[in-house]
Amino acid sequence: MEKVQVNTNLEYSRRKLADLKEYEGNARTHNKEQIMQIANSMMENGWTAPMLIDENDMILAGHGRKAAGEMLGVEEVPVMIIRGLSPAQKARLCISENQIALNAGWDLGKLSEQLQLILDDGLDLEITGFDDDFLNDILKLDNDNELLDPLEGEKEEKTQTNKFLSFGSYKIHISEEEYQSLVDAYENFVKENGVRYGFVAKVLLPKC
Repeated sequence: MEKVQVNTNLEYSRRKLADLKEYEGNARTHNKEQIMQIANSMMENGWTAPMLIDENDMILAGHGRKAAGEMLGVEEVPVMIIRGLSPAQKARLCISENQIALNAGWDLGKLSEQLQLILDDGLDLEITGFDDDFLNDILKLDNDNELLDPLEGEKEEKTQTNKFLSFGSYKIHISEEEYQSLVDAYENFVKENGVRYGFVAKVLLPKC
């Protein structure tokens, strides 16, 4: 087989996130729900992949990560710098970095096994990016083990006389009206954002 020359002319560095410029020709879109999923993954796993930029600090791959990083208040990020590309080459790179990843598939048997491993260890499956309907289907969970609605426990609490918030060693009693207002706010947050993470920050820091 003829040896293929691979471009290894890449430089690893770090940049202030605020200094990175978005590529105006970027055709890839990121909705609010996906950006929050990226942010949740970052909070859990850290910043696992450098952003790809040109010599002028323009982003060629990583626009979703930039939006998620800004949401989390990240100041400095890892980058890979690729130099000397023409405008057409930058356009091709930006498109291919996104589209080629979409062309991959899943071995559903192995995926089910790996998801079950995560579930058995008590880790949150939401970080994977799959919705509950897909997870319930692929894991073939029965009625005793199905993934619970995030509001299920709170709805059951409504039947109790005493209501309270519990975290760590703290237990705060609240009135029925306070409880219902909190549940309503949480339901609206989940409905609007499609994720459960971030609700407490939204309550404590409403301007964020």
